[in-house]
Amino acid sequence: MGNSLSFDRGILRRDRRSYYTLPGCSSQRMAALSLEAPDTKEGARISVFSKGTLYGVKNPDRTLPDLFEEGRTITGDGNFLGTTSGNGYNFLSYNDADKIRKQIGSALAFRGLKKGDMVGISSQNTAEWTLVGLGCDVQSFTMVPLYDTLGEEGVKYILNQTELTVLFAHPKTLKSYLAYLPETKAVKLLVKLPSPDVKDCTPEELKAAEEHNVDLVTWEQFIQTGIDNPVEPNFPTPDDVVTLCYTSGTTGFPKGAMLTHRNLVSATVAVMTQLEGAVMTKEDVHMSYLPASHIFERLVQTAIIMVGASMGFWQGDVKKLAIDMQALKPSIFPAVPRILNRLYDKVQTEVSASKLKSALFNFALNSKLKGVEAGYVTKSSMWDYIVFKKVQNMLGGNIRLMAVGAAPIKPAILQFFRAALGALVFEGYGQTECCGACSVTLYSDHSLGHVGGILNSTQVKLESVEEMGYLASENKGEICIKGINVFKGYYKNEEKTKETVDEDGWLHTGDIGEWTKDWALKIIDRKKNIFKLSQGEYIAPEKIELLYDRAALVGQCLIYGHSLKSNLVAIVVPDELAAASWAESKNISGTFEELCQRDDLKEEIMKQVNEKGRAGGLKSFEFAKKIHLSPIQFSVENDLTTPTFKLKRHNIAKFYKDEIDTMYKDLD
Repeated sequence: MGNSLSFDRGILRRDRRSYYTLPGCSSQRMAALSLEAPDTKEGARISVFSKGTLYGVKNPDRTLPDLFEEGRTITGDGNFLGTTSGNGYNFLSYNDADKIRKQIGSALAFRGLKKGDMVGISSQNTAEWTLVGLGCDVQSFTMVPLYDTLGEEGVKYILNQTELTVLFAHPKTLKSYLAYLPETKAVKLLVKLPSPDVKDCTPEELKAAEEHNVDLVTWEQFIQTGIDNPVEPNFPTPDDVVTLCYTSGTTGFPKGAMLTHRNLVSATVAVMTQLEGAVMTKEDVHMSYLPASHIFERLVQTAIIMVGASMGFWQGDVKKLAIDMQALKPSIFPAVPRILNRLYDKVQTEVSASKLKSALFNFALNSKLKGVEAGYVTKSSMWDYIVFKKVQNMLGGNIRLMAVGAAPIKPAILQFFRAALGALVFEGYGQTECCGACSVTLYSDHSLGHVGGILNSTQVKLESVEEMGYLASENKGEICIKGINVFKGYYKNEEKTKETVDEDGWLHTGDIGEWTKDWALKIIDRKKNIFKLSQGEYIAPEKIELLYDRAALVGQCLIYGHSLKSNLVAIVVPDELAAASWAESKNISGTFEELCQRDDLKEEIMKQVNEKGRAGGLKSFEFAKKIHLSPIQFSVENDLTTPTFKLKRHNIAKFYKDEIDTMYKDLD
């Protein structure tokens, strides 16, 4: 059992007792991070915040317009949405946003849209993106975000499946959608969203729209329609669908998860309850840069709005993100492992340039890590002023809350940011189908290796997967979720819905979980990607990849196997910084590409991954017998990962077909 943690004046303190202290309730103790669900025969577990009921979410019958009104009541003329062109941020207030959202709703209703109709948007994160969502809520329309990584065929599929008549498009994406018009007959209105340097429609754009009998208007013209033709609000009910959140997936056409107001509100409130000791207020500022089309960012924005806090939008260029952070100085920073890995590598590169600097930095880091492990998180220590201020200033200097999700993160990197930033760093787990939230670590828990306790919008059970050796009786199995945050199903896709949600309402995630000794949820494997080798042994590649990823020299890894082969092989992208350090220690020179061609680096990586595999208890047939080193990162840009950075296995295998064939030829 872990030790108790409590919150006092911004510093976490650990009490030497074998239980956790609930935030703000020092007299209330819990001996576990989740509880057995009442009246269950399935071994389901629920939140410690459920207060004796199955769920316990406070006021789950609210809608997103209700939450906006709560935030507006708190903040009024204070800051809400901030935009920049690189020269500081200008903010729209909650009261001004209230007027604009009603104008947007009126303009859409004036165009003939009825309650439940769908409105598309394709744009990077901007104030207008958020305002369109708020405007749809005023008239009970369903928002359908579209994004480039869905691919051309995926986008066309969605446009035709939803029969969208109205589409908002950023200047960077408008040209593509004009080209899609011949194959998407339903679109009748295109609204060109503004950018700092583009507002008007070009003659070429107007001509292309006219040829297909589509109205093309600017943002200003659209808003003026709402001003000139006001329509009374037609607010939604909790069970109305607020958005179709399409998941790009790794194969096949995208699936549109129907998420209701009740789903999104309950998930948001449940997360806020779990983080009670680190409660957000109107003083908080959020940097919006993760795709607004995905549920993670949408969940964060909903929380920001609920408490009347503000958010600033990046310029849409990852190279300028640091500039935006330093100008905005956010206190809230949601992150995915890929971003944190890059920041970590940048810091390590700068530090390693000097032996003296490196020695001082590592001494300071070890000192702060001991504090984190003892339950203290602070940014006011001597080391913060001497060593870590520059790291903190890279993210604006004010980060106090960081939420990490979407993919596994190396424990050492997670602890690094807790120490270096002096911030409360949370890990969470969820899927689009449960509004991105199933479990979150407690604000006062700095232990590693799990994704926290169950939220009070949810119950979770582990269902045996016997062919993989995971048994519910041993507290292991497929993670199944039921709750008020679970989606209504996939739009116009009953077959896929039935494959995902069983007759009793359990959402089958395809992830394999384990209950820890403290009854926290731990992700240990993946069911959906299992395959057999020629000798009949089942392989779960993600379990192996998680172990291999912990090797110091491994940046990214794909485990590949085939039912006609008896062995596994791996594509490994080395960690560039670690590879450079290894080369320096061996007095080897060369570019990263040249290092990846070296047999001695391959041998060292093979040695490291085998050590991690043995430590993780892999069976002999689960070890990769050959590896290929590649300098090419798996990324969204080269279509080797999804936008949430899950590996596109089929695409990677196709991309490296020759290398895989060569490895198997050498093994034969």
